[in-house]
Amino acid sequence: MRNRTVYVLFTVLLLCSSSVCNAEEYRIISLAPNATEILFALGLEDFIVAVDRYSNYPEEARRLDKVGTFVNLDIEKIIFMKPNYLLVGASIDHGKAGYLRAIGVEIIKVSPESVDGLCKDILMLGNIFKKVDQATGIVNDIKDRV
Repeated sequence: MRNRTVYVLFTVLLLCSSSVCNAEEYRIISLAPNATEILFALGLEDFIVAVDRYSNYPEEARRLDKVGTFVNLDIEKIIFMKPNYLLVGASIDHGKAGYLRAIGVEIIKVSPESVDGLCKDILMLGNIFKKVDQATGIVNDIKDRV
């Protein structure tokens, strides 16, 4: 009986050491101020490792590391920070974005042109980062105000 208990505990520990029990490790860099605001609104501030030079809201965003602008990226700093997600706006250096994509960074375009586009981007990020309830709440608040 004791051996069986040890075996069960070992199996549980082994499973929990895999991604089944671990929360996903997000390492996000935002190169668009609107994306930075959405990430904070979704409660993802602990996963943001850097932002663009223009991301200054909310106040906490000012304290994050800066990696240049969407046009003038500090590619070495971005690589050093080992992000797995890079949020970009409409304008991005496609050569550098292609390089980052090739080394495994997922590039996510967040570039709303309307309130509907903003709501779609919020829901998209909520789905990607498993914050669907928060995203839905934000979108409902926006729609109530419009």
